[in-house]
Amino acid sequence: MNLKIAIRQNIVLLSRRLMSMKDALARFARPLVTVLLTILAMPVASRADVVSADALVIVNSDSTRYLDFRNNIQPYLDNFGVPYSVLDLKTNTVTTDITQHALIIIGHREIDPNHNRIDTSAQNILSLSVSNGTGLVNFDCALSSNGVSPNYTFVQDIFGFTYSSDTVSSETITFPATEPGSQLHYVTTLHSTADSISIRSNLVLAGVTFPTNVTAPALRGADPLLMVTAHGQGRAVQWGGYDWMTMAVKGPVAGLDDLVWRSLVWAARKPFVMRGMPNHVVMRVDDVAGPKAETSSSAALTNWVRVATETGFKPHLELFFNCLDPGEIRGIRSAVTNGQATASIHSQGCGGGSFFYFDHAGKQGWPDDVMAQNFEIGTQWLQDNGIPHAKTMCPHYSEVGTNIFAGLKALGVEFTSIEIVPGQVEYTTPGAPWLVAGPYRLYETPLEGQSIYPFFYADFLPIPNHPELDGQFFNCYTEIRDDSPCAEWCPNNNVANSVAMGVRQLKRGFDSMAMATLYTHDYYFYPTDDQDSMAGTGPITVNNWRSILQGITNGIANYNPQYVTIDYACQYVRATRTAQLTNATYNTTTREIQLGLGGHSDLQLQVQVFVGEGGNAISNYSVFVAAFTNNISIGSSSNQPPPVIVPDTTKPTLAITSPIAKQRWSNEVFSVMGTSKDNVSVTNVACQLNGSGWVPTQTLNGWTNWTADMLLSPGSNFLQAFATDSSGNNSTTNSVSFVCVLTAPLTVLTNGSGTVSPSLNGQLLEIGKTYTLTAKPAVRNLFAGWSGSVSSFNPVLNFLMQSNLTLQANFITNPFVGLKGKFYGLFSETNDVRNHDRSGNFTLTLAEAGTYSASLQLGSKKLPAKGAFDWLGQSVLKLKPSLTETVTVALQLDVTNLNAWITGTVSNGAWTSPLLGYRAPVYPAGSASPLAGKYTLVIPGSDDAAASPGGDGYGTVTASKSGLLKLAGKLADGTTLSQSIPASEDGWWPLYSSLYSSKGSLHGWMMFTNKDESDISGELSWIKSTLATSRYYPLGFTNEHEAVGSLYISPTTNRVVGITNGTVEFLHGNLIQPITNSVLLTTNNKITNLSSNKLTMTFTLTSGLFKGSVTDTNTGKAIPFTGVLLQKLDSGYGCFLGTNQGGQMRFAPVP
Repeated sequence: MNLKIAIRQNIVLLSRRLMSMKDALARFARPLVTVLLTILAMPVASRADVVSADALVIVNSDSTRYLDFRNNIQPYLDNFGVPYSVLDLKTNTVTTDITQHALIIIGHREIDPNHNRIDTSAQNILSLSVSNGTGLVNFDCALSSNGVSPNYTFVQDIFGFTYSSDTVSSETITFPATEPGSQLHYVTTLHSTADSISIRSNLVLAGVTFPTNVTAPALRGADPLLMVTAHGQGRAVQWGGYDWMTMAVKGPVAGLDDLVWRSLVWAARKPFVMRGMPNHVVMRVDDVAGPKAETSSSAALTNWVRVATETGFKPHLELFFNCLDPGEIRGIRSAVTNGQATASIHSQGCGGGSFFYFDHAGKQGWPDDVMAQNFEIGTQWLQDNGIPHAKTMCPHYSEVGTNIFAGLKALGVEFTSIEIVPGQVEYTTPGAPWLVAGPYRLYETPLEGQSIYPFFYADFLPIPNHPELDGQFFNCYTEIRDDSPCAEWCPNNNVANSVAMGVRQLKRGFDSMAMATLYTHDYYFYPTDDQDSMAGTGPITVNNWRSILQGITNGIANYNPQYVTIDYACQYVRATRTAQLTNATYNTTTREIQLGLGGHSDLQLQVQVFVGEGGNAISNYSVFVAAFTNNISIGSSSNQPPPVIVPDTTKPTLAITSPIAKQRWSNEVFSVMGTSKDNVSVTNVACQLNGSGWVPTQTLNGWTNWTADMLLSPGSNFLQAFATDSSGNNSTTNSVSFVCVLTAPLTVLTNGSGTVSPSLNGQLLEIGKTYTLTAKPAVRNLFAGWSGSVSSFNPVLNFLMQSNLTLQANFITNPFVGLKGKFYGLFSETNDVRNHDRSGNFTLTLAEAGTYSASLQLGSKKLPAKGAFDWLGQSVLKLKPSLTETVTVALQLDVTNLNAWITGTVSNGAWTSPLLGYRAPVYPAGSASPLAGKYTLVIPGSDDAAASPGGDGYGTVTASKSGLLKLAGKLADGTTLSQSIPASEDGWWPLYSSLYSSKGSLHGWMMFTNKDESDISGELSWIKSTLATSRYYPLGFTNEHEAVGSLYISPTTNRVVGITNGTVEFLHGNLIQPITNSVLLTTNNKITNLSSNKLTMTFTLTSGLFKGSVTDTNTGKAIPFTGVLLQKLDSGYGCFLGTNQGGQMRFAPVP
């Protein structure tokens, strides 16, 4: 049908409450019914009397990217309920008629890069339309074919981009503050500047640089995900790319959906109409079996259901019905029959017992007779226990046979929550693919249903081989699987984490315009026969459960949520699919909006009207449309003008008469009292205590006088109340603060050597009042935290007094007395080839108090740091190598065994480098390091001298009696090498030398040993970054080398190495061919050349170094060389330099 509804603002929102989208974006839920709205004071310059308040989508079915609209963009428009028409460039042209629409959407990439359809005239029309006030959202991100010139002049007119090649990266999505006062843009205001949304794979974005009048409110790395600007009277949004809409990159319901609908709203000329989605809150709990009898009282199930309903939730319970005892059944029956909860058959037995809807063990549906018997048993159990079955069914493991639907009909089921095709097995290898259904899983290649991706299903369930069931069961299902390790909401006794997780997942649903669902399992509350407790900290206490749910309701309060049953939420979602908002027009003279709706709806729907053009000052009104069917036509054939009704805009008044301000009360229960009045009638008074959620009050005289019994919290209490009249007007919210005074004794204990002040042990303290205790350790002891009723590591404890409160101050012997000193070490990634910018060395000086100063060389950056270890030997630092990078350094000392090593990590989130170091030993007077002596060291070269140095680097090492090592040497590309550092007590040496003006390094762990062939050995990483000005190896390199060293003893009357007749060989270094000279080492350690080409070679006998030159037999030029002797190998190793390559020199005995 075509339903035309004239809407007047002063009738629709009789409460006259204009909702700020900045403070309460999605407050779509207001219990008011009417159909007339006049948009007041909406200036529309130079427009016709009637213009559209909807969108025009431009596509090109001749384009190779046309299906992107169907696959990616259109599902969002349909889910958000955007009224739009489609202009296909293959069969239609762009005319000035497009200016009638509030918004133009370019629907996909490569809309017409060759201008076959969008010619100069069409581009001028598009540019002029935006300038005259029509909004533009351009999803065509193929903006330049050559990275220089624009594909479209209208884009250039509006945005003024400079073009480059597309950018490709998998960096996170962030949201900078782009507005005055460091505020976020309207498009991204549901996020925060601290948000960082990761993507799974590379995202391609248009390569553009934008001028100062264009803003990028969302970035992928440093590249704009989308850009916004004003153009004349209009606004425009340019998306840099939309591949994030695919599962391969990110996908729907994953944290970015709000950017789509808010970009449409921001750009559109106002008023702009969109159906949207009310902020319904659903709680769904699967595997409801109750606790194990030996671990918790059977009242535990009843308690969590009761607390959930008391805090406003209407939980849906998926029952393991044969597991429930009579007390649990009574509690479920009470909640369900009072309309506070719903319940469905999930499965039959406990401990993963018999499945109800599917033979999981047999991997097939039950035979018809078994299925009929199951329904007979389940129906009888429901009837015997007086529990009505919900209209929604969520099967165990999401597995059902195709023969269950007659039984479901008999139970009154209309809605399912299933993620795989009926008849398939989800929990097997491989698992069944996900269900292909709308809005977002229609065209993606299905992955396994039990995948980690979040999803929202809102479509009729396809049932294989049963076409007669088409359109009879609606599949309605949201899961936010990527937010937590458990892939759902998994609360435990960590109240803060449980609250934050629940708020995040509900907010994701609201922002995505999906059915926001708090989805969990019964076994997170306590151990069950199906699962041991997965809460981690044992059964959730009633107080913690109440705090968790109150924390969640407070955390989402600015969304004005409606807490509804899953049945109502699914019915509403179904109505958004069976009814379509097809068009909307705005009469600029009468300021009336006309809506066109098609299809049918079996309940009242909400439609959003957005107004406001300036900055973030966009607001929305809710319009309510009564249920309609194909057989009803309202206002579509009448020639009479719509009726004008004078609204009641007078607010009621309300007063709180008891308690009075600052009143002190000594009982936990208080009867709040007050009065209210209105010019017509008051229909409700609601109050809330301490922000715990609004609750209705009671009255015997139409709320002239009203009361409510409130359970007070010890200490300060804050009461609020407001009245609502029959026209939906709300009174001013009044409030009063008062105090509940209760006392209890405090127990203060100490463990270890230390004191607590002031002395409050055994004192009667006022419950709800804040007190302070200070823990002070004895000399050479440390404070190790508070335990008991409160946990804290701050010695100054501010605590809120409560009943049965015990506080224990714990002290330990100071471990840092035995650990103080100076630490040295390295950090680098564990992969075979290390990265210079992710590696380095450090020094750390530890004081007796556990404080320290440190210095880290991270790549080219030297980072000073100061910090302190806690009593567990842990410390975390946040360092800033640059304005855009933060590095986290986590350190750990062994405070138990007091060994001399320190461990940890250095990480920026994208990479992590393990850290290791040791405390330098201190040798007593009269003793010396066992390493004392002289050594020589060789760093072998590369076999591929064209890519990296082919010579052998070398050095001398002197170890003093105090264990101090001094390294001096040269690498095979001529770079000098040096270090001064103490070795560890057991002979470890963290070799690190910064090279190439900090553009490279040599680093690795060396070990002093006493082997037959060496005294020092270890693996070194030699890294050189690209240096265009470098003569040798300007492209850089990253090499791993097995370095080797030998003790060196200066000769007296003996030869320095065991060689008489030897050879000196030269390789690489741009030599045309290798050079080999025969030589004689005399007893007085002189070299005699026995070959025809000239060679000289002399030794520094005090250190083992040598130098010389050899004449190239091909060029006749002298080549200088240097090196060092390894006495344990009776050989010499060195290097020389060619024109642009390093060469190798070897001195060895004649074979």
